[in-house]
Parts: sequence; C-alpha cells; structure tokens
Amino acid sequence: MLRRFVSIRMPHLPADLAKRRRRMRMKQETAARIDPRNAGSSGRTAPTPADLRDGPAGFVLVVDLRHNAQRVIDCCSNSVEMGIRSMMTLTEARAILASNPSNASSPESLVLSPATPRRDLADLRRLAAACLRFAPITAVDGSDGILLDLSGCHRILARRGGESGLLDRIDRCFGRHGFTVSLAAADTAPAARAWAGYRDAWRPDRGGHATPGVRIAGPATRDPRIISPDATSARLDGLPIESLDLDPDTLEALRAVNVRLVGELRRLPRIALPARYGAAVLHRIDQAMGRAPTILDPVRPSSAVSVRREFDGPVRSRSVIELAIADLLNPLRRRLAGLEAGARVVRLRAERPMDRDWLDGVELRRPTRRRRRLWAMLQPLIERLPLDGGVDALELEVPRHRRMPHEGSPLIHDSTRRGVASPGVRIDVETTEFIEGVQARFGAVAIQRMRTPSGHIPEDEAGFASVDDPAEHPTGPGAVFGGEPRPTVVHRPPVPIEVGCRASLPTTVLHGGMRHVVASEWGPERIGAPWWRAPSDGNGDDEELRREHRRDYWRLELECGTWIWVFQASSDRRWFLHGTWA
Repeated sequence: MLRRFVSIRMPHLPADLAKRRRRMRMKQETAARIDPRNAGSSGRTAPTPADLRDGPAGFVLVVDLRHNAQRVIDCCSNSVEMGIRSMMTLTEARAILASNPSNASSPESLVLSPATPRRDLADLRRLAAACLRFAPITAVDGSDGILLDLSGCHRILARRGGESGLLDRIDRCFGRHGFTVSLAAADTAPAARAWAGYRDAWRPDRGGHATPGVRIAGPATRDPRIISPDATSARLDGLPIESLDLDPDTLEALRAVNVRLVGELRRLPRIALPARYGAAVLHRIDQAMGRAPTILDPVRPSSAVSVRREFDGPVRSRSVIELAIADLLNPLRRRLAGLEAGARVVRLRAERPMDRDWLDGVELRRPTRRRRRLWAMLQPLIERLPLDGGVDALELEVPRHRRMPHEGSPLIHDSTRRGVASPGVRIDVETTEFIEGVQARFGAVAIQRMRTPSGHIPEDEAGFASVDDPAEHPTGPGAVFGGEPRPTVVHRPPVPIEVGCRASLPTTVLHGGMRHVVASEWGPERIGAPWWRAPSDGNGDDEELRREHRRDYWRLELECGTWIWVFQASSDRRWFLHGTWA
C-alpha cells in the first residue's frame, strides 16, 4: 500500500493563538456592549473569518522571562517582516517597532502575550482532532506541527483534486482562522516534516550524483509542496541538516566538519556515523528515506462532552468561579440532551498560570443531566479548588455518559412515579442522591455495606465492602452453606472454652465459670483451610486460628435450650466457641 503523509507546520503558532484569543475576547466584549445579557454568557463564541481579518494588522509578541530578561519567544508574521526574531529582548523589539514611522503613532498596535506552552499544546491537540476531516489518522508533531496519514486514501483524493486539492483546502481552512501554515506531502513523515519546514532553504546538492530522470535544478515541479515518490532522495539531499531534528550538539559537531546539507551527511561512511555522532543520526536518515518506521501517536476522537470558559486574567474569587461554573452547566446540559444521555462522571479542570492544571472529578451512581443534581455534585469540587495563583480557564468535562430512557411528562404530578427509570423498575432517588453527595465530599469509600463472599472459612463469610462494589448474593442470618446451617451470631475471635468428652463425644461445656450439660450433639463437620493460605508468623489468636489446617465443628444443644457452634483445633486440641443460634 502506498503511504503518503502531509505535514502542517505552523511557525508562529503561539503568536497566532494569542492573536486568536485576543480577537475572541474583543468580540465577546463587543457583544456585551451591544446586548448586556451576553456579558455573562459562558459559551465560547468562535470568531468569524471577517473578525480575524478586519482591524489594524498589529504586532503580536509572545514574551517570557529568559536569562533574567523579558525575551520574545515568538512573534507574528508582521513582526518578522519588521526584523524581530526569537530570543530578542523586549526592549530591542520595542525599539525596532518604534523606529518605523507608521507605528510610532499607534502604540496600541503592539500586543504582548505571556508564553503559555501547556495551553498552546492543548490547543494544538484540538487542532489535530479537527484535522480528522481531512485524513483518517492525525497526530501532533512536536510543538508546532500536525501530521496527516493519507495511506489508502488515494482513490478518494483523485476525485477531489488529488494531494494539491487537499493542501489547498487545508491552507484555506487554517488561513480563515488566522493561522500561518506551511504544507508538504511526501512518502515518509520525516520527509514531509523537513520539506514543510525548510523548503525555502533548499538548494541543489552539487556534490552527489543526480538521480536518473529527476531534475534537481530546484523545487519547480507541478506543485512545489509535494515530493513525488521518485524524488524523495533528491529533495532531502538539498535540505539543511537542521531538517532532520538532530540535537544541538550533533548539529554543532557536523558544522565543525563543514557538513551543511543532508546529502553531504549521507555521503559520509555509514559505519563511522554512530561512533562519531551517535546512533540517532543513522536512525533519522533511515526514517526520512523510509528504511525505518516512524511511530505516530494518533489523535483519537473523544466521546467526552466538555464546555470551557476562559477569563481575561487570573481569577482568585471563589464566588466568580461559582458563577462561571453555574453558567457552564447550561451548555453542558444542552449537549447531553442532544445526545439523549446523562452524565456518569463529571470532571472539573482549572488552568492555572503559575502551576500545572488542577483536575478533580466525581462519579454518579446513575446518569443524570438535572441542573440541581449536577450543581450539588460540583460544590465539593469547587470548595477544594486552590485559588492561590488564580485560574485562567475552567472546563467542565463529562468523559463518561450513558443513554437515558425516554420519559413522558405527566399532566398531573404523581409522586409515586418519582425515580422510575423504566416500567417495572423503581429507583430510590433520595438514597442514591444521598450516597452520591457523601461520596463526592468524603470519598468513594465513605459508605460501605456488608458483603458475603463465597467461601467455606467462617471468618471470611462476612465483611465490609464499598457500596459501589458489585454485590454478591447474600446468605443472610441462619442461611445454609453447603447444606449445613450456620449460627446467627458469630464470635470474632472465637472464645476459648473447656469441653468434656466421653467416647469422643462432647458431654459438658465450661464457659464463663458455668458448666452446661449437652443434651444433644451433631458432628463432627471438618472444615480445612484453603491450600493457598500458607502458615505465616502471627501474633494474635485470630491469626493463629486462621492458620489452622483442620477444625472439627460440632452443633451442641445445651440443657437450657441454647444451640451453640463449637470446634476443636487440630494443632493443640483446644476447644473454641464460634457461634450461637439466637
């Protein structure tokens, strides 16, 4: 199968994202001035293409503190044309812009945005997911690129203008939303990445031998963005060695021996490259030429339902956070209603400028999209949200939801139908909501229930488990296990007693300073320890009893009418009272 890849490089991604966020805030402020009711809207209104094109061009600089100075991390294409470069100090950038007479009278055209790498990476992942409309497999490529795998799509592309038509559609789509992109298509992902990023720096490699039938005078083919299958070697040989994504130390060592192009690097003896420059050099070359596979981490479409609210600056007021989350519940419920589903897991994510994102969630016992119930489950999360450094954005996410059955709304309220999810099935809504509220505030193990696991060891026949664990079939008091009745009261640990025997049959029982005569007996019933329970060192009597290999149990009826359950240990022949029938 012919494999083809498309690389989308966004050289000014941080600046483009900063400009897009600024446009979105301006549109929301304009809408709020026109209609004050829109001021509290929590929906993320996307800017139209006209919003991204209109207005002054402006200069967007993404700055961060590096080497004890405010430096430009990234800038828009307008700033690049003015001579601003990455890692330039902010003072130098301001001086360059002020030297231009057209910008001296408009200081508001300069927009400074702090660097937010984690937020930019999250937006890049969303862009990669949106590119699933162009290819069946997409992946994030570094911090400023997206890779599309077009393998097996050549017949579909042939009916829609081929690869050139696809690249044109991608270029128009990203351009409408304000992104500057560089596109390329090739047989391998590294070759497409290198051609998209360094196509302008290509120059013929005069030192090598020309490939028969391939022109190497320049990338003047039918579409300069596309590398044909028979021209991969010639195109890569003319690119700088920086296109192979080698580490800085390796690049510096190659420049020291006057190796500037990929073709010059490929002409070096392969056997000497790993010893001098590391094994990564050969691996990168083999990946670019298709001799070694390139592993992609594809972006998978998420079925989660999420809504997001961004603030103009860090918010440290809990009341403002509560209002924002209350506003987010409306679009969240509308999306769930569109899916005819209810939330089973709700997560609250808070983006903090000076720390990593805060994430917490709660699980519901039954699907719901009722506003009052969702708000009650989110309140403990809001109380635990740290606000020391402020919050830049909030996101409500429902990663797991379940389809809800249709219910008719009665004309007259009937309290007997409250909590009915389907005919014949009753749900105790009050109990369920109480359990959900306690678990959301104190944890999932705050409420426990009795469990009756299957087993023949008396000490293991009852215990406690989380209320969310799958329930076994309880045996109940006085139930029969293996055809034998069990006492209604079990002593933990068993109580040592003295039993008098005649002809190996119990006749008297001494317990609590009183001697009781046995009226009737039934036994013995031998219960052995499971084979996987190996003897181990223990300190308490209960642990010693658990390590007994055999016990001979008897059901005894005393003269007073009480039935007791006793056993004799196999190790030291001692007797113990283990249970009583009430």
